[in-house]
Amino acid sequence: MKELPLHPLSMVLTFRFAEPRSSRELEALVAGLFDALSRAVVEGGTDCVIGHIKGLAKLGEADWLKVSVISPDRPAQALAEISRPLEAMDMAVNLMVYGREPEELWQIVSQVAERPGEAWSGVVAPQRPVQTVSLHDHHHDHHSH
Repeated sequence: MKELPLHPLSMVLTFRFAEPRSSRELEALVAGLFDALSRAVVEGGTDCVIGHIKGLAKLGEADWLKVSVISPDRPAQALAEISRPLEAMDMAVNLMVYGREPEELWQIVSQVAERPGEAWSGVVAPQRPVQTVSLHDHHHDHHSH
């Protein structure tokens, strides 16, 4: 089995809603979006493995929403603690996918975000700048003590 390269990618997804959404509505919406992302990532035709795709929205002092998916075979898990319905939010997203280049991942996220007919269509937009990290640039010596 060949070794797949890892190029982690971080971005922000901006959500704008026509009317305020509750915690439960937001959980369902982002879980559906992340399920679609996980399917799109592995459907690309080349070998790849999802380490994780995670999102976190910090919404003021105490409110938050988090979502995570590790495989298209397992439903995304979303959990929110939001005190009032929201009309907008920014979510930090981290994609750890082996075998996909950062630009490929950016295109996949953009295409899924714009997919017509989905609950999030017209609601979510990926924002640049996108940050990539090359794990090959960071060498750490691990010593046992």
